[in-house]
Amino acid sequence: MKRFAVIVMLLGLCACSGSTPAPAGSTIATASAAASAGGVATPSGGGAATASSSPGVSGSPTPQASTAPVPTTVTPVVAKEACAFLSQQVSSVSAVKTTAKRRTRFKLAYSDWVGEDFSHQLSSSDQLDTLARAKCPKPRTKLLAELHGHSLAALLKG
Repeated sequence: MKRFAVIVMLLGLCACSGSTPAPAGSTIATASAAASAGGVATPSGGGAATASSSPGVSGSPTPQASTAPVPTTVTPVVAKEACAFLSQQVSSVSAVKTTAKRRTRFKLAYSDWVGEDFSHQLSSSDQLDTLARAKCPKPRTKLLAELHGHSLAALLKG
């Protein structure tokens, strides 16, 4: 469902760009002019913005990443959910034959797990590894054996 929503949103952005001319002197108009000239537009506010040279999207504003605050401490509920997630991943990745595909499955599953509930977003992959060492060492050890890794942080970074 999330993928469908993202596709619909992207199609909407593509359909909207270029359909209505931007007012002269606006950042979008400046970016469009720079893109057609092959240059880089800089808004008058002093921030740098690059113009896209892709057809149909020149001058479109770039969607920004979520600005949800990232927790520095982990609540007991999130710790319990993280341990349940790691336990589930042991059986999930063991069903895959190659190490590279196992690692990919784990990274995608972790990304989906965080995307389902932003309270799952930790400050870093090191925090997940530290949490797993303290709260659920057995699933962590089993998962690392299946993924042929020495730490969850290294697997998520690499």
